[in-house]
Amino acid sequence: MDTESQVELLAIETHQSCSYCSLPEGSCESWLQGTRITPEHYQMLLDRGWRRIGSYICKPIADKACCPQYAIRCEALNYKLTKSQARVLRKMRKYLMTEGTEELEKWKSRERYRPVAMQKEVNPKEQPIGIGEAIVIQDNNKRSVGSPDIPWHLSEKSKKLPPRSGLGPDPDKPLCVKSKVRKMNNKTKSTQQQVPQNHPDAYEILRSQIPHLNPADNFKRELRVVLVPALEDDLRFQSTSRESFNVFKKFQTVVIKESESEWSFLKWSRCFTDCPVPHDFTGTGPGYGNFHQQYILDGKIIAVGVLTLIPNAVVTEYFYYDPDYGFLSLGIYSALNEICLLNELHKIDNRHKRYYLGAYTHLSPKMRYKISFAPAELLCPHTYKWIPLQECIVALESRTPRLDPGREDEIRNENESVHTTFDMDNLLVCYECNNITYRQYILEHYGYVDGGNAGSSVDVDDRKEELETLKQYVSRVGAKCATSIPLRVPVSLYPL
Repeated sequence: MDTESQVELLAIETHQSCSYCSLPEGSCESWLQGTRITPEHYQMLLDRGWRRIGSYICKPIADKACCPQYAIRCEALNYKLTKSQARVLRKMRKYLMTEGTEELEKWKSRERYRPVAMQKEVNPKEQPIGIGEAIVIQDNNKRSVGSPDIPWHLSEKSKKLPPRSGLGPDPDKPLCVKSKVRKMNNKTKSTQQQVPQNHPDAYEILRSQIPHLNPADNFKRELRVVLVPALEDDLRFQSTSRESFNVFKKFQTVVIKESESEWSFLKWSRCFTDCPVPHDFTGTGPGYGNFHQQYILDGKIIAVGVLTLIPNAVVTEYFYYDPDYGFLSLGIYSALNEICLLNELHKIDNRHKRYYLGAYTHLSPKMRYKISFAPAELLCPHTYKWIPLQECIVALESRTPRLDPGREDEIRNENESVHTTFDMDNLLVCYECNNITYRQYILEHYGYVDGGNAGSSVDVDDRKEELETLKQYVSRVGAKCATSIPLRVPVSLYPL
């Protein structure tokens, strides 16, 4: 058993202001701090809904949050470019053909006023009618003017036959679904029907349309994408860290609406440089660990993607960009580039298959672009099964935290395996730099087991409180992680 990992429990539940709807104490998360986590163990935590922020690892609790968050991933080997994403690539290609700062201002103003110009004209028939105004109706190309004293819904033309009494919905037919849910479901199905699995040319088609991978002779601007290991002793990272921090600070101020004093260079380093997954540069690929993918336009960093590379996947932890170049849809562009990166890594090591896009919140319009990277899957926070997106739409629209409500037997078995059948004596802990079982820890730290007393000065209530906390920890990480990743004890929860 690989026991090189070690984590510390910081908090079982923290309630903070929701970053999506701004509800005070609306979000609910559990927090760990990883001293060291192997790529295999980090993969196990990803499949339990955890994600990394620096050396800290958090898990959103969907049942207790105002805006439920779900882990989302994409089967990148079966991905096919969509029309809207192809437009983003064409827009980038057209911009690279321009030159000068005047063109930049034109593009920015064009994107700024596009939503106003594309507003749908209001139909005069749909405008609300004031009190006492005559009602004008267009019927069979004939104009008729109604009386202001007689509302339209009471006139002779508006009378309809009374509804017939029925026996209710037909039990042999499927239940009615909302129109927007049906359209989204049909769109997802049609997209996946058009994308044959393991399509031999899907990746080549995507790669051929990414501008920086296929520079043309008429490009007047240079866009480079550089993958840099986030190490303090790496010269490339050292020389660009300050510039990258300035882009991040501008992004947090303009886009996220945070104050400039909220972030310092030291805080940025803790969140995006520190990483519990160690770097491993053995092999022919870029290696494993924490990387920054820098998007450099004419020698200037305009965007940075924080990635974690592990043997089975590419995980995007955070992405930020210069707001002056927001018209280029850099979030979508970076995701397409990261899918290409995973396909290239798959050629070196065929274990690379999945692309993790972080967390998805259906209630946030800014997150909707993530579900366009089909075939997508969401992690159910109850059964911890990856559910295809088209099967989650009804639950997402109804704001139900559970994504597979019909699988009650799996939910019951999962809960039983954590709360009843799991033997806490098998919990792996780290006590005084030694990895031992929880039963051994009780003997060494408390001096007794199962009610016996060997002269310990520690109160029995303290042990019971710690045991309840550890049970909740096991329910968050799962039995597999609890028996393979050492947890530092004694547990001291921190106010977050």
